[in-house]
Amino acid sequence: MKWTAITRHRAGTTFVLIFFLTFALLSGALLVQSVRVYRSIDRRADDTHSTAIPLTYLSGAARRADTENGLDIVIQPDGAHALRAREQGKTWLYLCRDGYLYKQIEGKPAETAERLCKAGSLRLRRVNGVIRADYTAPNGSRSTLLLGLRAAGGVS
Repeated sequence: MKWTAITRHRAGTTFVLIFFLTFALLSGALLVQSVRVYRSIDRRADDTHSTAIPLTYLSGAARRADTENGLDIVIQPDGAHALRAREQGKTWLYLCRDGYLYKQIEGKPAETAERLCKAGSLRLRRVNGVIRADYTAPNGSRSTLLLGLRAAGGVS
């Protein structure tokens, strides 16, 4: 066996070992980075869902109620404000309760309400003939939605 064959063999082993360790180190760093990116995307999706989706439900209710001229604010017996929207001959109430946005038929018990999505708190008030929905998401961000019937000069 020649001396060069031994060094060549050791150099090859060292190269493979260094290559493997470098590959393992970079794979670990990539894994940590991809987990961080996934968590930030997931957090942003949760924020978007709890901020935008409830307002989308309310604006959709206002659009559907526009055809029947039926959009108003009612105060529930427990003091919660609800958006009353008349859609396809039925009167629906949209209200935030217990961290969720609910939709229920007016006059029915609260147990029959349909849970639409996770939500924060909703404050409804009438300003110059337009319903102002001030929404605070569970993460603390705030949004305002102006609802009104187009026939009455409002915006949907």
